[in-house]
Amino acid sequence: MEHREHGPVRARRIKAVPPPATADPTWDRLEDQITWYDGRSGDNQRRYKWLKLLELAVAAALPVVAGIGSPALATGTLAAVIVVLEGAQHLYQFQERWITYRSTAEALKHERYLYLAKAGPYLGATGTGSWRSGSRA
Repeated sequence: MEHREHGPVRARRIKAVPPPATADPTWDRLEDQITWYDGRSGDNQRRYKWLKLLELAVAAALPVVAGIGSPALATGTLAAVIVVLEGAQHLYQFQERWITYRSTAEALKHERYLYLAKAGPYLGATGTGSWRSGSRA
């Protein structure tokens, strides 16, 4: 990063992959899917981390509350909250969805670069949105 007299200069963002010159429904669909999977991955990552952080905080507070002689109802409630938080994580599968969506987004990005380079299954593509027979589904 460059520095100027009053601090660093922000780097300008460069679009890594320019869209094809002509209208291409395959390209539009690919970009739409990458955006969708990327967004859902981030959402599930945030939900998983917040749920786990909350679970850790309640679990850390439990022995403190029990140690200061709080009523059994207070310690029982905190323990129940931990069970509910863990159950919600198991039910909604935030971590698994985060990993699956991230993997899918990255695989689609890889396909995008192969498509642009006309490499792999797109080797010898003749028209927009077409590729040779025997390509992956």
